[in-house]
Amino acid sequence: MVNLTVEQIGLLPTTEEIEQYKQKGWYITKPIFSEHEIEQALLGIKRHYQGERDTELPEKVKPHLLDWKTDTLRVDTYIAHYNHQVRQLMKNPLVGACAALLTGSNEIRLFNSVLVHKLPKERACQDQTSIGWHTDLAYFKTCTSEKMLAVWIPLQDSDETMGAPSFLEGSHLKQHDNHFNNLEEKKNFICDDFAAFEKQLLVSNQSMKIVHTQLRKGQCCFLDSKVFHYTGPNISEHHRFAVTLFLQDKDNRFRKVYDEDNKLIYHTNDLLCRSLSDGSPDYSDPTFCPLLWTT
Repeated sequence: MVNLTVEQIGLLPTTEEIEQYKQKGWYITKPIFSEHEIEQALLGIKRHYQGERDTELPEKVKPHLLDWKTDTLRVDTYIAHYNHQVRQLMKNPLVGACAALLTGSNEIRLFNSVLVHKLPKERACQDQTSIGWHTDLAYFKTCTSEKMLAVWIPLQDSDETMGAPSFLEGSHLKQHDNHFNNLEEKKNFICDDFAAFEKQLLVSNQSMKIVHTQLRKGQCCFLDSKVFHYTGPNISEHHRFAVTLFLQDKDNRFRKVYDEDNKLIYHTNDLLCRSLSDGSPDYSDPTFCPLLWTT
């Protein structure tokens, strides 16, 4: 798809780092985004907040979007579709190339994207900007793949004080644990009782450690869709912007799945993507799930 330069090849994860990702469930890259790419993304976000849209979504899906805004936290889904400057982050070939190496897939496509803006401490209390313990898999029930992953891209230096990701390291390997399976179903992106859920999470896994991360501007963090993670409050004096790209491997397909009330579960992509011959959504739709990497 793209021939990487010698310099870019040097920024890819090593064999050892790939193995560590498989064991830990997360991986922080070397700096792969330039200052210019970050600046342009921030300019794009400013335009987005001013109401500018480079591309619109169909009206039929807008009532189903998970966007929301409070005085202290703003979440915008499909940001890479709406805004061309943010979209350039996903077009950086190292995003797809790193994901391909981490998953062992020769093809990587976008699944969705989200922008999260956490306001500084003087505008927020601790609970108002936290994102609760969750797995991304809880939101991908219509996907067949076990290899889906996300890449968290901070647009400034970020550490625990700004709400950089924290992980329950190795929790993605507990898929045959009934206790974990039950918790994995919880959509806790916005969590009413963070401490209580964390206690449940650790009750039978006290040997697992919670790891807090620190990233420099230009770095990003890949995470397995099955690993438990959260991002804490922004208690710094600075605005915290982060774009997350949710990625799928070549083998991912749509599947019908039902909730405990026997109601069909759907993802917003199901309303956007073109249909296959059997009527099911095509998660390789080039408009909404564009190809990022292939070999």
